[in-house]
Amino acid sequence: MALNFDSLVQPAFVFGARARRTAPGTGALPFFHGAGVTSAREHCPTYSEDAHEQSTKLANPALPAMNRTFEIVSGVLGVAFLLAVTGWVFVRAFKSSEDPPKLIFKWIFTAAVVGFMFKVAVPEFEKGGYDAIHGLSLTLICGLAMAVTWRHSIIEIIVKPFASLYDGGNEKPELKPYYSIAISKRKQGKFLEAVVEIRRQLARFPNDMEGVMLLAGIQAEDLKDLPGAEITLNHFCDQPDPPPKQVAAAMNHLADWQLKLAQDADSARAALEKIIMRFPDTELSL
Repeated sequence: MALNFDSLVQPAFVFGARARRTAPGTGALPFFHGAGVTSAREHCPTYSEDAHEQSTKLANPALPAMNRTFEIVSGVLGVAFLLAVTGWVFVRAFKSSEDPPKLIFKWIFTAAVVGFMFKVAVPEFEKGGYDAIHGLSLTLICGLAMAVTWRHSIIEIIVKPFASLYDGGNEKPELKPYYSIAISKRKQGKFLEAVVEIRRQLARFPNDMEGVMLLAGIQAEDLKDLPGAEITLNHFCDQPDPPPKQVAAAMNHLADWQLKLAQDADSARAALEKIIMRFPDTELSL
């Protein structure tokens, strides 16, 4: 009996075509996994990230609300931090400004220019073409206006670090009395004017030893008012908790003036005894 080869081959091809249309995992033979199977996979529903997200949402219904809450909280905190930093910068600049009204005007003008840029110039950029060129021109004009407004501040920011090396920058100078005017008046023979200037400084720094000794020296040596010099020194020594070494120095100067100017040994001895009485058994009393 003769077999027809075509009748055997044709069913095989038919079976192969059906196998290629069969989805993977539903009975396809291994030797038919080829282009047909790959094409079938592309058209078959598979497990994707979207399906995973949908299943996660179904399993956790509160997850979207939690994400939304986190976004709101993070946004509020970010805005609050930005406002706090901006407010701190404004307050510090306002306190250190030499002309606060002018600074406020600059802030208002800057806010207006920035608002104009975002409302007019930026939309022009988004349109493209000649509108973008127009937006660029508006941006350059706004930038020029900002540069003119803040030119002094920009120059100060650049130059200030170098100038601070010589003038100390914003560091406040140490408050101390200055007696150069009084000393100059004394050299000119204007003793009363010198006394007035010293008292003006001592009104601000009443416990300054240099000023007290300078005043007592003018009283004793220039004005020949030794009792006045003694009152000045005693007033200094009678202040609450005076430095012991300064008290001893004042009494020693008074004793010297009593001997040199008044030739009064008893008064000089009395001045030195005050040191012994106030600081017994110390090196100052030796």
